[in-house]
Amino acid sequence: MHLAARDPATSRSRRALRFLSTLLVVSSITTACAGAGAPPVPTVPAAGPTTSTKPAESAPASAAGAPLKVRILVTITDRCCLNYIPMLIGARLGVFEKNGLDVDWIPQVPGASPAMAATLSGQADVTNISAAGAVAAAGAGRPARILSVVSLDFWAGMAVQPEVAAKFASQGVTPKALWQEKMQALKGLRVFGNSAGGPAEIRLRQLFQAVGMDADKDVTFQPGTTESGGAAWRSKQLDTFTCCEPATFQLVPDAVVWLAPGEIDLPIKGAGEILATTEQFARDNPETLKRIVNVQKQMKEMVMAAKPGSNEREAILKALQEQYPKVPAELIAKSFDTGRSIFDTENELPRQVVQDTIDSYNQGAKDKVNLKPEDLAAPGFLKT
Repeated sequence: MHLAARDPATSRSRRALRFLSTLLVVSSITTACAGAGAPPVPTVPAAGPTTSTKPAESAPASAAGAPLKVRILVTITDRCCLNYIPMLIGARLGVFEKNGLDVDWIPQVPGASPAMAATLSGQADVTNISAAGAVAAAGAGRPARILSVVSLDFWAGMAVQPEVAAKFASQGVTPKALWQEKMQALKGLRVFGNSAGGPAEIRLRQLFQAVGMDADKDVTFQPGTTESGGAAWRSKQLDTFTCCEPATFQLVPDAVVWLAPGEIDLPIKGAGEILATTEQFARDNPETLKRIVNVQKQMKEMVMAAKPGSNEREAILKALQEQYPKVPAELIAKSFDTGRSIFDTENELPRQVVQDTIDSYNQGAKDKVNLKPEDLAAPGFLKT
């Protein structure tokens, strides 16, 4: 999220972020999102929709008194991803203010590692990133700490170029084949993941291992930012496209879905998206962090209550449409309705989830880390 454009009503920076985590299975999307570069990120309005919501009804008693200041950074806010609803929609609906927080939104950066680095260098207090960024930093001896879970981990979706799909079909492998067969069919191709050392690369490596392939020998693995991947896709320099959120194929035109959300049946444990901070900030500002976790919990309640026809759903969809004006409203709605089920995640930080997060990272990362849950969890936030 970012040090965005200034909101004229509040003079505070408010930027937004990516959403629509489980984007629907589409075989050809040519929306404006597929154009060159990312769309400009609009500012978050000072006041949210007038529709009443659960978060608006339940500000905690701890929010009384002067608001606590905090700087929050969220990565890749120009992307649609369900993982970022607590921050993005919470900001648009004024839930941070209702919890006694005065937030400066720090400019977005492309990826978990640079976002974590920005937090470690003191440019932000809290960052919303994939767990891999915090695990890697803590494993390297940096004071990166996880304070809460945004979502549990999941397998990403994958698209292939139309001509690649046609070639596979001629060989008898179609999108309806077993996922193991579809992974093996990728041998010799140029496979894209949206972050070097990030969740997409880690998960892809695990999938290749599962079908007896070596990601460093059997395919040409090409990690990079989503923007660089999108440009390479359009110029036909990539055969596949994978993003950290499942099936975010509105970014690539003419995408043929090869791996759909929920298709892969391998068990996967640990946190996918998390909130991270530094050890010192956690020690010095426990009340601030508790209020941020409370925002997460309230926004989770709102998402889970956002069934078709509900006020909660209308408020969220309105905010998302304001955030992503170039994405068709029906695409946003369908994606939200499809993806909200994965949001049923506890925001607390159980010891087992932290251990699973470390183990899952080591399973797919080239460089392993030697961490215990106590080394990764923010002081005072690890639950037994």
